[in-house]
Amino acid sequence: MYYDLSNEANASSETHSGALSIGPFYIAPQQIGIGIMVELFTFIPSLLIVQFFRRIQPRRQVSRLREALYKMKPSRKT
Repeated sequence: MYYDLSNEANASSETHSGALSIGPFYIAPQQIGIGIMVELFTFIPSLLIVQFFRRIQPRRQVSRLREALYKMKPSRKT
């Protein structure tokens, strides 16, 4: 599956003009554009999910112990 891909990569990267080479890596402008689009597609929904969970309010649940203590207190009548 990956046999002899290094030679093909070197040959194809030499033919691409405008490719950025960092050491043995070659990055084409198309790859940079795809990376930016993928980042936007993942960043926006994750930001919306985080904001949704930040804004929801926790439920107010009264524990049974607090409810029993409240019922045992004599009500104040003035």
